[in-house]
Amino acid sequence: MRARLISGLALCMCGGMILVMILPLVTFAASSQTVIRAFVGVDTTPPSAPALVSVTPVATSQISLLWTASIDDIAVAGYRVFRDGSQIATTTLTSFNDTGLAPATVYQYTVDAFDVFTNISSTSAPVSTSTFALLVPATTTPTTRSGGTRTTQSPAVSDIVVVPGTQSASIRFKTAVPAQYSIAWGRTTSYELGSLSTSLFTTSHDTTIDTLEPGTTYWYKVVVTAGQGRATVVHQGSFTTLPVFVTGTLMNVRNVAATVRGMDVSLRWLNPELELGSVVRVVRSHLFYPATPDSGALVYEGTAERVQDAFALGQRSPQYYTLFVIDAYGNYSSGAVVRVVREGSIASSTADTLPPGVPSASSTATETGSADILTQQAVLIRQGTITIPLTGNIQLNAEGNYSIIIPKKDVTPHLKSIIVTVSDPTDQRIVSTYLLKLNQAGDAYEAVIQAPQVVGSARFRLEVFDFNLALVRTIETSFMFVKPVVSTRVFPDELLKYAHLHILPIVPFFAGGIFLWWLIVSLLKRMWQK
Repeated sequence: MRARLISGLALCMCGGMILVMILPLVTFAASSQTVIRAFVGVDTTPPSAPALVSVTPVATSQISLLWTASIDDIAVAGYRVFRDGSQIATTTLTSFNDTGLAPATVYQYTVDAFDVFTNISSTSAPVSTSTFALLVPATTTPTTRSGGTRTTQSPAVSDIVVVPGTQSASIRFKTAVPAQYSIAWGRTTSYELGSLSTSLFTTSHDTTIDTLEPGTTYWYKVVVTAGQGRATVVHQGSFTTLPVFVTGTLMNVRNVAATVRGMDVSLRWLNPELELGSVVRVVRSHLFYPATPDSGALVYEGTAERVQDAFALGQRSPQYYTLFVIDAYGNYSSGAVVRVVREGSIASSTADTLPPGVPSASSTATETGSADILTQQAVLIRQGTITIPLTGNIQLNAEGNYSIIIPKKDVTPHLKSIIVTVSDPTDQRIVSTYLLKLNQAGDAYEAVIQAPQVVGSARFRLEVFDFNLALVRTIETSFMFVKPVVSTRVFPDELLKYAHLHILPIVPFFAGGIFLWWLIVSLLKRMWQK
């Protein structure tokens, strides 16, 4: 009995060992899509040495390197690049652009390879070359061409393509030799709105201009800097952004508030009545308030009324948040905004020191900045069918929605943002801040705001920022929110005033009817008596 038991246990152990050995093979054979590799043991064989194919100066400050790929018995992990004996880069590619060099200077380069076990190959043969000498920039005379203007001097530019969107435009072009570029743009040929540039010398160039307005014509120029430091205006032209067509104006969220705990930011707000398929999208930027739902980092999208943005202040402070209501068709509200600063941080830029302010408690209207930028009369308040200028005595229904409207023709074109802040009638410290954006027709900037649902006085503050993020215009005044007036009279005053003109003509008919009824009753009574 004991012998049989021992034999059975031995058989089970042998079967288990066989199963353990076979199971991985069966699993591997059954799976044709997933392969797991493990490097077991020690690899002491280094990769083969790479060879520098070309070391080419392309500018006064850049040299481009190209080398052959190495071979290893297992896998090549990457390459190390050396300049004058000092390592300057590690890469998995077989090319590298060394930038930030001095003009007319000789540099020597070598490259080696390493594998996953950190075995290092022998070093490539050294190759030396010199950067270009710096030349004095020369002036150029542009010549007219179709679609813009181009100069006759090198570097030659080709395949210029401009693809405008509703609020951006992409620009692509090629140069015959490696070159840097800068692009400036504006609503006039002064190119006053901004510029962007690159420090890398390449032959293919692709960039995007953001924060543009729909249905607007912009002028731009492309300046190319050749390898020897000569800058040339190679192209000038214009493009028109695409118009925006929306099905209606969407109401913003309200009462946006932020709480900072360490590096985390907690946001909360109140949603309007959301239609089926509508969501609230929260986006963030450290530059300024995102003007569109796609111009910032996505923080949240849904129908909730709070979100926590973990470690949002870990890298930069302040952070600018915009909350958009987006319907099922992709239309979006103008945006409610809030600015959040790291605890204990100190403002260090114009945008930091000039955030949208809390409206003061003063009962009189105040203005700062030039009226040439925006007049108080140009700001309109619309509720229902009534539109009044900001200069009037503003009384609004506390239970209705209202719009802030500024005609586009009354706004200076060199502006980045128009922001309005409205305080709560019950507590002036509670404020809601909104961006204004172009409406459906593209002829006015607008924001739709939900009334506070309570009676009282609220402070209103309008702020205008230019493209340097400087606050250039403010207008402050008061709104009075009142309950809607419901008349208790049965008849309106006008109807009572002229009641005799409506009632007197029917008196004879009424008297005749009574007489006829009396006559019929009398005749029937006599007939009954007979």
